[in-house]
Amino acid sequence: MMETAAVWILKAIFFAAAAVVYLSPLKHRQPIAARGTVSLAGVTAACGLALIWAQKGGWWYPAAVLVKLAAFSLAACFCTECRKRAALYVAVWAVITPGFGGMIGQVLVYYYGTWGTETIGDSILYLLPGVVLYLIVNLTIARMMPVNGTYGIGPRQLSSALGLLAVFEILSYAVLSGDEAFWTAKLWIPVLLAQFYCVTMLYLQTELFKKSAMEKELEVLNLLWQKQKAQYQLARENIDLINRKCHDLKHQIAAIRGISDPEQREEYLSGIEQSIQIYDAVVQTGNEALDTILTEKSLYCKANGITINCVADGSRLSVLNTVDLYAILGNAVDNAIEGVSQIREAEKRLIDILIYNKDHFLVINIINPVGRELRFHDELPVSTKKDHGYHGYGLKSIRHYVQKYGGYMNISVKHSCFDLTLIIPLPEAAMQDTEGTGTE
Repeated sequence: MMETAAVWILKAIFFAAAAVVYLSPLKHRQPIAARGTVSLAGVTAACGLALIWAQKGGWWYPAAVLVKLAAFSLAACFCTECRKRAALYVAVWAVITPGFGGMIGQVLVYYYGTWGTETIGDSILYLLPGVVLYLIVNLTIARMMPVNGTYGIGPRQLSSALGLLAVFEILSYAVLSGDEAFWTAKLWIPVLLAQFYCVTMLYLQTELFKKSAMEKELEVLNLLWQKQKAQYQLARENIDLINRKCHDLKHQIAAIRGISDPEQREEYLSGIEQSIQIYDAVVQTGNEALDTILTEKSLYCKANGITINCVADGSRLSVLNTVDLYAILGNAVDNAIEGVSQIREAEKRLIDILIYNKDHFLVINIINPVGRELRFHDELPVSTKKDHGYHGYGLKSIRHYVQKYGGYMNISVKHSCFDLTLIIPLPEAAMQDTEGTGTE
């Protein structure tokens, strides 16, 4: 009896260990030690109960599968940042993996063990393939499938996974209820192959859905790039037009000064000069894209009580494609403007832009106060707007273009200030061009 209890506990721990395999690569909730201990104890108890029910056969078997699914799902929700659908998807993998390993173990027990007994030796032989499978899975697919420590699972992908799990468990039940003739006729071979097919299909559909999601995101980023390109061209044309108009107005004002009553004329002309002053705020940094962005954004900021402070040598941005640079800085400044627009105090509506070289890297640093607490997902702030549309893709777009140049994007919130830092390695030619200019 004690040996049977030891076998039962050993198998329960083995099945529960799948939680460790699939949850360890994901983003954890803190304190993970306490959460992990509680979850592992709960999953082990649930797996032990499932083993007892599975042995009874009949409708007890699907009930056992549901108990394991529920236990693994709750553990994933409790210990990681997975959402409900993702947690259930992880649970599918956590149920299938030890099940497949156990199937191989049953084959080994039939040929090399004492069939029909429940000894510790036979249990170790039964669990050995599963342990090897755990090690392989933990080093490969368990780490490869998540994206940034989590799963993005939609209804179709979850439905497909549950369907494959149902087929897998029907095959498992056929093995569990098989008699001596089943094994003598080697019917386990097509069953094992069919289960392997289910596991393979589950992995392939994971990769296909992940690829589809990446393609959709890339498509959105490309649309944003086209939008930024058109916006840059329009902004450049508008600023050139403003410059010409300002130039013409200056000549007209000079002509008016020589005509009528001095006091009235000066008052009238001063009003005109003041009204057009905002359009004469053309920024000259040495980079056309940066000049366009700063001039365009300055017009908006002056009209809305926002101050932009910029310390930059635009010539150092020549390593970036003009439209890429406009997309990066345009999105970054737009995000900063959106952030400070929510602040009521006029003195806090500030945006600081620093662009400099440091240790053969181009550094772009944009800092602005924030008026609310930010929530993060996938290392990016979560948009609070009801109509998301393209919202939330601004920072993704920035990260995409920075990574295109082998760079890195870092976001932090310190002392109620949002700090966006972009670090891009400078090619050798650019380093030679800036040699002697010093670093800041």
